Amino acid sequence: MSREEYLEGRGRRYYDVGYLRAYGHEGDPCPRCGKTFVRDTAGGRGTCWCPGCQRR
Repeated sequence: MSREEYLEGRGRRYYDVGYLRAYGHEGDPCPRCGKTFVRDTAGGRGTCWCPGCQRR
């Protein structure tokens, strides 16, 4: 299931949820510190995080 399908099933479209600052932004700069978002796997699920603002 794509992120678009997940959110549309809850009455939202992916591009309408501005509060998602990391999700789906792999390779983009972090708005807080400027480091590049990294995509990783945690607990068998994909996640996107900032190595400058968050601990691994």
